[in-house]
Amino acid sequence: ACCIQLHIIYTLSAMFIPLIFLSLCPTLVSSTTGTVVVSSGNTLKVHSEPNTAANTLYSLSNGATFTTSCYTIGNTVTGSQGTTDKWDQINSDTYGVGYASQAYIALSGSLPQCSSGDQYTGEVVVSSGNTLKVHSSPTTSSSTLYSLDNGAIVPLTCVTSGDTISGSQGTTDEWFQIDSTGYSTAAYLKRSGTPADCSSVPPSNSTFQMALDYGMKNIGTLYVGCAGGDYRFGKVAPYDMWHDGTTCGQSRVYFQPEGSVGFDCSGLMVEMFDAAGIYLPYQSSTAIKDNVPEVSKSSIQNGDMLAKYGHVVMWIGNNQVMESTPFTQNGDTSWTGTRINSDSSYMSSADYSAHRYPGLY
Repeated sequence: ACCIQLHIIYTLSAMFIPLIFLSLCPTLVSSTTGTVVVSSGNTLKVHSEPNTAANTLYSLSNGATFTTSCYTIGNTVTGSQGTTDKWDQINSDTYGVGYASQAYIALSGSLPQCSSGDQYTGEVVVSSGNTLKVHSSPTTSSSTLYSLDNGAIVPLTCVTSGDTISGSQGTTDEWFQIDSTGYSTAAYLKRSGTPADCSSVPPSNSTFQMALDYGMKNIGTLYVGCAGGDYRFGKVAPYDMWHDGTTCGQSRVYFQPEGSVGFDCSGLMVEMFDAAGIYLPYQSSTAIKDNVPEVSKSSIQNGDMLAKYGHVVMWIGNNQVMESTPFTQNGDTSWTGTRINSDSSYMSSADYSAHRYPGLY
């Protein structure tokens, strides 16, 4: 567009050039070409954040070229071009904004740092061997969703107040919402800046976020098994109930006390989609595996499901999944089921395949 505007400028009197240029083309962004330099047979992953643990959007082959206008700071990576914490921002019509480490990119020229705008990151600073817990709310007594390793770079959505904690960054009652999924104390996060207060951040219109929010609200609810009927879709038990899993291939009878909420693995998937306004017609892990379109694990995205015959989970980014599985038995013999878990066993197992049902973004 600016090329056309410049042509018009030069057909007019020179005295108007500065005025027209400033009004029609206020910002000219130069681009630099990047060339992927990886060893034979390998690819360079483009992530959703400047972090090797973030969601992989797609991959670039050795020798592939792209244009980039800026870099941002993220995880330190060592590659063919040296050791660096710089990540090039790459815009894709298909995948949106992504980031690739400069450790494997040869640039045709200099590149400025991206304007941070309102986007801030935090670097985890804990002692060797320790991790930083991400909680469901800004208190240490709330459930732990997952943990972050020392040096991890995470996006800070907003800041709020909670328990007062003393750590590597001082003593504070500030807690950051991490990538819209949970909360960690600011006492162990070295920030690039301070994000907006959580009370002023508008709710996300992402359907994936709606599904995730539903799952998060149900962390710690019960597992009721495949014989749970309507109660495996989060229906409150009107009285003490026993669901006989031996009638559908499981080895236990699952107790659900009066007033409690429970799921089985596929019931949780159905309800997470429903919370986003999407009807998932396949209501067992087998039906999901057999009927929902399969995608490559290397291109897995938020909201995709990892399924085998007998279990299904939802991939939620940051190498994590949301699932309902009987992992802890309670004193009343019921089983706690809904949790966030590592994706490692699901991603590495040939039994599990990735499936994408349309609608979550």
